[in-house]
Order: sequence, then structure tokens, then C-alpha cells
Amino acid sequence: MLNFFDIAEAIDLEQLRILLGPHTAPRSPGFVHLTPEYAQAQNPPLEESLEPHTLPSGERLSGKIKYYWFGVASVELTTPFRCDLSALCGDSYRWMNAPEVEKAAEDLLRARLERFQPALIRPSPKWLDEDYLVIDIQSANHDDGRPPTAEELLRQYGDQITQLVRGELTPLSATERDEILRGALSYYPTDLIVAGWAAALIYGQARRDFRNH
Repeated sequence: MLNFFDIAEAIDLEQLRILLGPHTAPRSPGFVHLTPEYAQAQNPPLEESLEPHTLPSGERLSGKIKYYWFGVASVELTTPFRCDLSALCGDSYRWMNAPEVEKAAEDLLRARLERFQPALIRPSPKWLDEDYLVIDIQSANHDDGRPPTAEELLRQYGDQITQLVRGELTPLSATERDEILRGALSYYPTDLIVAGWAAALIYGQARRDFRNH
């Protein structure tokens, strides 16, 4: 779960590094393949790891914060899953409709405000925020252990993938399904990105490029 907060007009990353201490470091892009210079971050964000956070429901989330020079901080909260893709739609709906996650993200960021505020340039009196869900499939296998290709995933699980990125519990219409899947992206046969308005599914080598942006 990614929660973005517009906290200032800009952030002095050099000063912020001093304020937060040696455990923060610039986030290296680490692209898998050559990426055009215009697509690479000229000022990589600072990344700070968080202690695991427990929600009121008892669910435990790991997390980190990224601070960007243009005044945005993103709080990333993560929970693992291991299941059949068809069983994941309920979890997607759950996390896309979880106000306690947004509250936790803001609370975690505000708890650090006193430490990083001197590095803020024209702080925002009221934080604007936006949230996004990333379903990060780190590995997937057929019954025989073979990893599926992007084409196979789209053909066999197209309905479930469109439900995942829209946070729906029931299948979408054929027209809506086809529209979403037309925007699917692949660079290698076994990588895939399918993005919706508020969520995205990433799989294979595409994971690293997507997450490092």
C-alpha cells in the first residue's frame, strides 16, 4: 500500500540525510535493462526503513518511507501473501478499502515530522494525500513448476487480474475487461504490468523497474 503525502514545496535531501542519520540512504534506481536518461530520477529519493507496524485488526505490516526532493513523502506498507491468484481478489478489495492503513501511514510520517521539518522548504499547512495499491507477484508457477508467461497469465486469469486492479469482488463486463487488458505492458515474455486507477499488478522482471520508479 503506497500512501503519498504532499508535505512541502521541496525537500533539502542533503539536510534531511543529516537529520535522519546514517540509516537513510539515496534509493538507487537499479534498473534491470538500460533506461532512457529522461526516465531516470535525477535526484533519487532518500529511503528510511520502518519498524513493523500492527493495525488495530492485528495485521502486521512492514514499511519504509521515501522522501522526494519535490516535497512528497511516500509511506509504503507491505503485507505478504501466498495463494492462488483467484483467491487474491478479496484481499485486493480489502486493502483498497482500508482507511486504517492511510491513518497508520500518516501517523507514522507525522511522528517523524519534528525530526525532518527543518529540511522542508515552504511546508504545506495541510497535507494532500493519495493512495495506491501494488500487487507485487514475486513468483508464480504452474502445477509443473514452470513460471507462466505474461500471455498465459492474461489468457487464463484476465478476469481476476482486472478485478484485482479495480478492487472488485465480482467479474467486470467483457468490454471493461478488454479495455483494462489492452493497456497491459510487457518487456520480456515473463514480465507484466497491468495498471488501474488505484492499483497495479506487477510480475516478473517488470517488478524491479516499476518499484524503483
